[in-house]
Amino acid sequence: MLDVSVAISRPVRNPSDLVSNFYHWTLHVHDLATSKHLQYQVAGEANYLVANILHTAPDERCIQNILVGRVDTASSSLLDSPVRKVELQNDIYSWDCQDYVIEIIDAMEDAGLLGSLDNYMAIKSRIKQMRGTIEETSQLVRRYDPSMLTVTDDVTDSDADEKSEDALPQHVCSEELVVDSDDEHL
Repeated sequence: MLDVSVAISRPVRNPSDLVSNFYHWTLHVHDLATSKHLQYQVAGEANYLVANILHTAPDERCIQNILVGRVDTASSSLLDSPVRKVELQNDIYSWDCQDYVIEIIDAMEDAGLLGSLDNYMAIKSRIKQMRGTIEETSQLVRRYDPSMLTVTDDVTDSDADEKSEDALPQHVCSEELVVDSDDEHL
């Protein structure tokens, strides 16, 4: 049996010696029979992300490993196809490792590999709520407890997408600071 999890880790320093303000996410696959580990991730600077596979367990930076599904070992060869379907969105500055992992989960679900856990949709919804900066999401990440999920937390996928967007703080500019490009004075 393969455990498929979202591993959420403290960020590492980037080449410009700055610490990211986002948790680093990988899709962690643990083969329970052989104790082998794979982590699918993107790494690098914004707009220059590269996908790679780590053949190790999450390291000591990992603060949360959230189980999203179990896949029969006989289906393990099917894991690569959904991962390869996810295209890197380097043309979108805000696209990052969190989006990459969510897109892999969606592709695995579409392939019929995920969705068997009782509270799968609630788990997926909660993970999507964890997207964002460390400041915005640290309490959700650090206090995640799957036993606290209830059937009422189980939402449809479209609801999960809406909830995750609503979970991020919305910054609204005051009207006088908004400039319309159609204004004559421009």
